[in-house]
Amino acid sequence: MRVLLPILLALATAAHATDISGTITTTTWTKAGSPYTVTGTVTVPAGEKLTIEAGVRVVFGSRAELVVDGELLSAGNADAPIAFRGAWPGSWDGVTLRGSSVHMLMHTEIEGSAMGGVAVTGGSAHLISCLVRDNEYVTQRYEYQSEPLAVGGGIAVLRGGSITIDQCTIRDNVVS
Repeated sequence: MRVLLPILLALATAAHATDISGTITTTTWTKAGSPYTVTGTVTVPAGEKLTIEAGVRVVFGSRAELVVDGELLSAGNADAPIAFRGAWPGSWDGVTLRGSSVHMLMHTEIEGSAMGGVAVTGGSAHLISCLVRDNEYVTQRYEYQSEPLAVGGGIAVLRGGSITIDQCTIRDNVVS
């Protein structure tokens, strides 16, 4: 019975997973629909909003990422944080916050991305009591630069983006 119970719990969790990919309109990811399995890039267009409830787990498949041109509200709390993780370490491509919106991430854990945890390339992001760890970014050469640009493994702020970080833990992120 001790061996059978973990297997049954894993199967029950998998049976309730919500698969998602592509462009989405204004929506809320609920704890009841969790875990959300991101099977390809998910894009939130300008003018749309993605709200994520406390306790939601988001599992990213190979090379999947979350790209937000609209607005992101990740509303975890101390008792029920939101988790962004890959199906295995280094399997997913992180969260990119673009556009001119204000993004809010509270009690959100971002772990194990191969292309940086969070990149803010426009608008502003507020991270409150978040955990950003074990993310990696590979040095890249951009067309407009003669030298490679190293982007932060945990958090990168580029092209006019801004960020406020309050009571977050940022650790064990690397650039290689």
